[in-house]
Amino acid sequence: MRFQRFVAAATTAIAVAAGLAVAAPTAQAVTLNACRGSQDAVYHPPIQPAPRQTTVHADGAFGNCLGDPTHTGGTYSADAQGELSCLLGGSSTGTGKLFWADTGAGTSTFTFTLAAGLRPVLGQVLIATGTITGGDYQGASIEIVYVLTTTDVTACLTTGIDHTFGDMLITIIG
Repeated sequence: MRFQRFVAAATTAIAVAAGLAVAAPTAQAVTLNACRGSQDAVYHPPIQPAPRQTTVHADGAFGNCLGDPTHTGGTYSADAQGELSCLLGGSSTGTGKLFWADTGAGTSTFTFTLAAGLRPVLGQVLIATGTITGGDYQGASIEIVYVLTTTDVTACLTTGIDHTFGDMLITIIG
């Protein structure tokens, strides 16, 4: 329960910092599962100061899930595209999959929209929201908070950033 409150507080703080309106959760909204993990993302073409059409592919792993003992961890893959910038943020939409590692668990497929993108000098804080469209948890909402960094922060102003890595927090809400 403490972890779920942390997730809600962290998400709200990031959204408020980004200037987004934050709606109070409805009485029916319940966290079905929340998992911590990490991911690597590749941008093509590399993101630069001016927004431009970019595709993103990300892979990662997650575990330490709280909320559902039948879904405790696995791997993650996502693809997105949109107008992105390493300084100004941008927006993107995409699809992804959660490959659950637990015996008897399947795969969750989802669609998402980048709901917020703070890009401070040393990294990115991103919030993606969407819906699980197939497999385990079908019909539930998904929210992923990413805290990413790059190995070369000066690349934004020169060749562009083609790779980021960092932590993610996946929350499934029913």
